[in-house]
Amino acid sequence: MKRSSLTGLIVAFYLTPFAHATITWNFDNGTNGDLGVTSKAFTQGTTTLTAYGVNDTTGAALHLWNKNVVPTDMGLGTAPGVSNEIDTINIVELDVSHIAANTTMSVLISSLANDSFNWYTKTTAGTGTLGAFTLGGSFNGSNNPFNLIRTNTTNEFIAITATVSGQSVLLNALSIPSALTPTPEPGFFGVVLLAVLGIGIVARKRRAAEQV
Repeated sequence: MKRSSLTGLIVAFYLTPFAHATITWNFDNGTNGDLGVTSKAFTQGTTTLTAYGVNDTTGAALHLWNKNVVPTDMGLGTAPGVSNEIDTINIVELDVSHIAANTTMSVLISSLANDSFNWYTKTTAGTGTLGAFTLGGSFNGSNNPFNLIRTNTTNEFIAITATVSGQSVLLNALSIPSALTPTPEPGFFGVVLLAVLGIGIVARKRRAAEQV
């Protein structure tokens, strides 16, 4: 009986679905104010993403601003931007050169009023104007999160801009699938617990029977 329970545990292990782990870079550091820098590195594990504040008209570097007001208005913006956020001119570029080609990136944008935004890709290193970017898509805050794929290793940057003058958004987070071993679904641990309890009950009954 004990052997049967162990066999069931092994079978449950292989039949239970697994959830793939993800790596997430949160660009909201929990504070509200000027970060005092024009670029900031965000590291998870061995992978670093660097965000840059840039004026799209002049190409000038801008101070990054971290906004943390309400749950729907948190993330990375620029100091001179509308409401210290990302607008049509004062933008945030994100260096994704350390993310492998063909990786699906899930990007979370924060917008208090579900304002619309564009995202662009750039094929050359360094910050600059959007003339070097290719429009990837247009969304609004209700589309969160949205997915994009780094189709090749030459797309080193993505940029987020507001679509309409006077509107603004924040860069909240970016996630990619993890290369680590997949993690079990929570239900798997319930199966394991039941199996262990079953083994314990069987063992106790056997001991009781042997004592009779």
